[in-house]
Amino acid sequence: YLVICLFDRDNNTNKELKLAKITADKNEIKIYFSNPCFEVWILSHYEKCSSCDSDQICSLLKHKHKLNTKSRVDLYEITKPYIEKAIKRSISLHRNINSKNIEICSVHSNPVTEIHKLLELINSFD
Repeated sequence: YLVICLFDRDNNTNKELKLAKITADKNEIKIYFSNPCFEVWILSHYEKCSSCDSDQICSLLKHKHKLNTKSRVDLYEITKPYIEKAIKRSISLHRNINSKNIEICSVHSNPVTEIHKLLELINSFD
């Protein structure tokens, strides 16, 4: 079986994130990380994301794109038509962080999301 953990940086420190990564590795848990929050992935469906905090991203989604991600049960259906754009933007964010030799699972990787990697894994099960 496969155990997956999808999590946000939120207010975690580098020390806490490193411990989470070590614990996951030790317990064979595959982690997928978003910094500062999962909503980086949602925003990537509509536009390129730049470094900011969770509140800014959620506010941008709510006011500019009319999406309240905390209460939408139909979020997948709404964003599905733009998923290819989100994947490309997510890969671009990831490559940008890697090119700077910044640890993905760290405070310094803002913005980044690994949802594209999770989708890649899910698609490999077909």
